[in-house]
Amino acid sequence: MVRKDQGRTEDANTGVWQYAAYANTVMDEMQRMRGDRGVYPDDRGGGAGDVSVETPMVYQPMMYASHMHKLMDDHDSNLSAKKKQEAAIKGLVEASAIAGTTNKVGGAAQQANQKAARARQVPLPHPSVGKPLNVKKLSTSNVEAHQHTAFACDLVSDGPCPEEEGLLPSGSDFASYAHVRNVVLNMYRGDVGQYLEKLSAMSVFETPEERAYALAAWTFLNAMGYINFGVSEAVHDKVVSEPATKGSVIVVGAGCSGLACARQLRQKGYKVVVVEGRNRPGGRVHTETLLGPRPRGDATEGANGTKRVASAAENGLDDDKNRGDPRLQYRPKVERAVADLGGSVLTGIDGNPLAIITTQMRIPLSQIKADRSPLYLSDGSQANEAIDEKVEALYNRILEQSSELRTGVEWTSHMSLADALETLWETHKKTLGLSKPEDWKLARRLFDWHLANLEFANASLLKNISLMHWDQDDPHDLPGAHCFAAGLNGQWIRELTRNVPIFYNSVVEKIKRFQDGVQLVTPDRVYAADAVVVTVPLGVLKREKIQFEPPLSGRKKKAIKRLGFGNLNKVIMLFEDAFWDTDDGDDIFGYINESQEMRGENYMFYSYAGISGGAQLTALSSGNAAYEHERRKPEENAKKVLDILRRIFEPKGVKVPPPYHVICTSWGGDPLAHGAYSSMPVGSIGGEDYDILGESVGGRLFFAGEATNRKFPATMHGAFYTGLWTAANVDAVFSERALKKKMEMEKQRDKMLEELAAQNAAALGNDYRPRRPGRPPKRKEPANNAGILTPAVIELRKARLEMLFNDPNHPPSINANSGKLKGILGVAEWANHTLIHVDSGPGLEPIYALIDARELLNLSRNVGGNSLEGIAASLSKDSIGPCSDRIQSFHDAIINSRRTASAVQSRTSAEAKPKDASYYLEMLDKL
Repeated sequence: MVRKDQGRTEDANTGVWQYAAYANTVMDEMQRMRGDRGVYPDDRGGGAGDVSVETPMVYQPMMYASHMHKLMDDHDSNLSAKKKQEAAIKGLVEASAIAGTTNKVGGAAQQANQKAARARQVPLPHPSVGKPLNVKKLSTSNVEAHQHTAFACDLVSDGPCPEEEGLLPSGSDFASYAHVRNVVLNMYRGDVGQYLEKLSAMSVFETPEERAYALAAWTFLNAMGYINFGVSEAVHDKVVSEPATKGSVIVVGAGCSGLACARQLRQKGYKVVVVEGRNRPGGRVHTETLLGPRPRGDATEGANGTKRVASAAENGLDDDKNRGDPRLQYRPKVERAVADLGGSVLTGIDGNPLAIITTQMRIPLSQIKADRSPLYLSDGSQANEAIDEKVEALYNRILEQSSELRTGVEWTSHMSLADALETLWETHKKTLGLSKPEDWKLARRLFDWHLANLEFANASLLKNISLMHWDQDDPHDLPGAHCFAAGLNGQWIRELTRNVPIFYNSVVEKIKRFQDGVQLVTPDRVYAADAVVVTVPLGVLKREKIQFEPPLSGRKKKAIKRLGFGNLNKVIMLFEDAFWDTDDGDDIFGYINESQEMRGENYMFYSYAGISGGAQLTALSSGNAAYEHERRKPEENAKKVLDILRRIFEPKGVKVPPPYHVICTSWGGDPLAHGAYSSMPVGSIGGEDYDILGESVGGRLFFAGEATNRKFPATMHGAFYTGLWTAANVDAVFSERALKKKMEMEKQRDKMLEELAAQNAAALGNDYRPRRPGRPPKRKEPANNAGILTPAVIELRKARLEMLFNDPNHPPSINANSGKLKGILGVAEWANHTLIHVDSGPGLEPIYALIDARELLNLSRNVGGNSLEGIAASLSKDSIGPCSDRIQSFHDAIINSRRTASAVQSRTSAEAKPKDASYYLEMLDKL
């Protein structure tokens, strides 16, 4: 069968959550709760008016997605407001030792320099698990604390967000709503191990108005994933127990966004599978095991009871004189550790959803200590601190001036960040006040180190980065400390896969989109579902590794082309001891390269000694060096790192031993990534490119991932957020579609009953009058019953009903969602006809049809060997919830129809008295 697609154009307003499917329900419940006052804001008149409780109020809330492009119009004012709020609001709970440096460099001086972490950050609020919550005081106290929580989640703390437009009717008190929403958010943040139910959120408030706002707030926060997400046991129970009745969705990619999306969809009642091209989850968040010296075969036991383990030489590594002596028995300090090959730092833990997950798992978060962050020269000496501080201060001023440079100047839209920074450096370097040539040379090399750090933040060369848009996400940086997760990120990645079906080693080659569903083609199988969520890295989309049918629109293709996707690589080493540890205990130190072209080569070292299970050190390469790193052999990259370490530490009398284990990453050459993370290159149009990539197509094809998030691109939490938000978008689209289908079904039902009534009236003659209560109308007996069924009903019965029951792949079984008999809707006592309702399965309209006794008997013989009577009896026996009574009625109707089947021929027309339309309407209303 040929399937045609009728939705080739993209839905520009479906890139984010749509509220239309939710808002009407919220309005109705709000009106009922507030109806006791008899006053409700009159949306039609723009004011408040007296409205009867029985008066139906239908509101048409705005779709907020069309306003998303206005969200970033004023970066400076947003940033200023957030700074004022952050300065005014204190922490909520007892702080953990978690802070650190940033792994995504943002606006101006504050973010562009890893060494800015010297100004030690105060640890900010961290959520709790299982702590008792005093709900009595939530709605009246701690206003600043509640606002802080909303601010940390990037919500407007004293009013509704643009995303909440249309959720409340006009005339609402938006400040009161914001306070109620903040309280509900704090209820969850007070104990992130719970599943906050709707009634629990509403029960805190006393007035009907507050409870109405609480309902709206809970709907928004729950749908968007600000509450009730993660890996707590309460959420796991929801993922496992929620019936999958809303539809089927395939998620492509088991990274942060894909796993977050899959879990949210399962929690919302969807059947979900994840298709992953790798043999592991996590995507660009990958934790690998590092091995220390291990026993080979049966270890020999020494005189003192210790077991001899393989030396470094026996493990194929460089030998060390003492540890390589095969006669020496020793116990190593580490046998295995872990390392993050990709995403590692949780940037801004206050409000960060990944910090919530680590709290649910009770994983400690470790502060990245960078009070001093020394910078070392190629000869191993430390850079002059006075010159270092001057260059850093100048660098920060240059960044600030580069932001001012783009204001109101049209030609700067095509200017690179490198051009601006180099121009300003040449203009202002004289302010350093240096005189010696060697000092000037050092100053320039220090400046290049900062530029290498900026290239690390953008995963791209500065000459490719847009001056106009490179820091467009700065107003949304999450407050709070930056940290590592003890034991690293593989723990929570694995936990996110719990109860989520994943097909590994399945590289998607083609995605076909139809009007009623999608198909995914992999080398070994084809998947079909109602919708698909694509979460693959931007690098995969840029290389067109996935073929879309029909093709993506030119608008989306242009956005994919304009967005940048650069590279970053690491050399990871496991040692016996953390020989680099100093009294200061810093986790970071830098290395200044001689070459300006290779300024990013091993320019930064991160210490994971306290959190990875062993003495693990990671060297970072950015810019040109990240690409050159992949052209060399891993042995050469490891040798370069060891040479740097020996030049730094051995002159101080510190022996640098050979490592136990070395890993060199190659993200640019990874066929399932083709790079590290996204950026804003020259030629991009700003955050709108992220929005365009995140837009859904035809209500069937959705996109998620860090490159679809204009607020938090190039971060792990940004990827995670898009998974939550895309799940909300899918649910909204499906709910809206279901609502429209329900309305169409009701219209079809009403039309069918009108036709039945008209046919009945025609059969009775001109004396027919609608029946009045207590006064039955006079009826004429029909001459025959042949004209009672309309052609539409006959077509439904013959063309669809018999096909449904005769389909061996979809028998009418309670264990499948296809062809399940819902029960009898009513019994037409004339001509022994029975009006039944059959659920045809997901995506298909229910069938209403009249079946006479003989047809019922014939149909019962063609149901996969099971009679309708047997099915109805078994279902009734199992008492399946609210349907059991109707199924029992259906069972009784089958029995009665069979008893009367033999008497059909002898029955006179006077015995068959048809019912009028009101009879069927009454029965339908009861059911």
